[in-house]
Amino acid sequence: MLAIISDLHLQHLGQDAIRHLQDGEVYLTRVARNIGASALQLWFAEIEARLARRRVDELHLVFAGDIFEVHRSPLWLTSAGESVRPTREDLGDDVAGNPLRERVHEILDAIADENAEVFAALRLFVGERTFLRDAAVHAVASDMPLQVHYVLGNHDRLLGAWPSTRRRVRELLSIEATGDAIAAPFPRYLDWPRTTGYGVRVRHGHEYDAWNFAVAPHGDASLQASPADYLRPTPGDFVTVDVATRIATAFRVRYAEDLRSAWPRGPRLRELYCGLLEFDDVRPAGLLMRYLAERLGASDADTLTALRPVLLEALTAAQHDPFFRRETRRIGSGAFFDGMRGWLVRQGLARLPASWLGRLVNWLAGRGAGASLAPADVAAREPGIAALGIDTIVAGHTHEPDEVPLGNERFFLDSGTWRTRIKAGVGDHFGRLRAMTLVFCYGEREREGGGRRFETWTGHLVPQDIGPRTEKLGPRGPAREQLRVRRIIAQRVDEGRSLGGAELQLRIGVDGEARSLRLDGVREGTAIEPVDVVIPIWRALDGELWATGVERDRGAAVIDPDDVLPWACQFLPRKGGADLGGAYEVGYHGAMHMRAADAHLVVEYELESTGAV
Repeated sequence: MLAIISDLHLQHLGQDAIRHLQDGEVYLTRVARNIGASALQLWFAEIEARLARRRVDELHLVFAGDIFEVHRSPLWLTSAGESVRPTREDLGDDVAGNPLRERVHEILDAIADENAEVFAALRLFVGERTFLRDAAVHAVASDMPLQVHYVLGNHDRLLGAWPSTRRRVRELLSIEATGDAIAAPFPRYLDWPRTTGYGVRVRHGHEYDAWNFAVAPHGDASLQASPADYLRPTPGDFVTVDVATRIATAFRVRYAEDLRSAWPRGPRLRELYCGLLEFDDVRPAGLLMRYLAERLGASDADTLTALRPVLLEALTAAQHDPFFRRETRRIGSGAFFDGMRGWLVRQGLARLPASWLGRLVNWLAGRGAGASLAPADVAAREPGIAALGIDTIVAGHTHEPDEVPLGNERFFLDSGTWRTRIKAGVGDHFGRLRAMTLVFCYGEREREGGGRRFETWTGHLVPQDIGPRTEKLGPRGPAREQLRVRRIIAQRVDEGRSLGGAELQLRIGVDGEARSLRLDGVREGTAIEPVDVVIPIWRALDGELWATGVERDRGAAVIDPDDVLPWACQFLPRKGGADLGGAYEVGYHGAMHMRAADAHLVVEYELESTGAV
């Protein structure tokens, strides 16, 4: 029996949560998106039920891609090391010092820590053939062969790039391997030909989607892609990191003080921020702005006033990124980012009134959602299926479960998702559902007596542990450490038409505590010191260092307009790791980079003790 699931999107969520103050008490606001171990136990229970009523000789657990959410992590934007993105085309070697490899390991370790119970439940089922359900231990046949399989998706593509990541994934998914097989490349797809009794092919399914695969699905090209093609970046990678994740992180930085404040503005902005963290679960995507307005509890105009700066920044990043512009031209979508049409889209985001801006954003969200061709249309062209006796093709990726006849009693099965779905309903209201799709395929011996070739089951739950939530943590306590800004280096800055250099206005803060700084006569390549800005920091809060700013014009705004400086954000190091509540590393010297195509400032700082006990 093949038990197939996909699109768990286990995610690093720690840096999305935000701690804020109310009446001297610390509260934590977060969005619960990951499945728990109980969801996996439900899968095991469904497997046990089928094993009990069928003649099953073997069990294959198949993880069909996007199990790990590597791309949707703020660590791409907030890590203190070298700026790197998953769109980097040179993957580099499997050695320390490779920034892309180190970032992927950092994210994978964070995912493993935050989902430790899920991986422990899988390890127990595979290793001891037991699982926990309704507070009771259940066991399945211990002498039956059991194998775990995994194919890469687009969101966990980079886990196949190096032997070290492949070893770590096999360890987490309890995939048995020895010798060189521990670090061997993962298969692009899995075949169980008719000779095995199944007649099944399993893919992730991003091969059917031009936005999320490096070879466009025209003809049979994407279905015959090479192993190297599977490791190439895609425009969808850029959208996930530098649009979806960037918008939420930029919003967090831009409104850092208000997000951590009490009434009246704080709660409303936190509601909108939570909406930004889960907006990619909204269905249909074209109702995004309506959903965000509901989260804010206000009109579209209020929502768009708060969002306009971060939406404009994300569009600007897309229009200036060479990789994204090249790739969108390749798949035929570049007109929305290049030339006159791209200029019109930018002007629309910058200038349209709220009523029209909302329509533009919804339209753009709808344009970027989903595959360019129906998955079943591409699946029907799968090569070699007749010769292998393949009559069932299984793929996920779309998050839309489906069963589509392909002719001659062949079927395409979409394995859906286990992620939350935010569904539009009556009267512009939305509801949050936890989805789960299971696919079971049976071998010939398991079908004796008229049994089924396959089963698909999709369920929707409304558990209490998903979506936004706020909890009280306790008192803030004294500030035992502080951050001192020592120096600011202007590596690249627009000096404008003034002969006296640039005038910069910066806002630097830690969590909700901030200081303003004005720098006059700034020349490119110079260092400003001593700065001597001191900011208290509290262990009970996030320890999030951030900076925003503006380069002011001294003369006519038409000739030399003001420029918004790039924002920056990173989390301050604590003793013993990143556990919140721990002491900060006194004596630590760090640097935070405010970096974009036309500006680059470096904020150098030191962590000190305040002497408070």
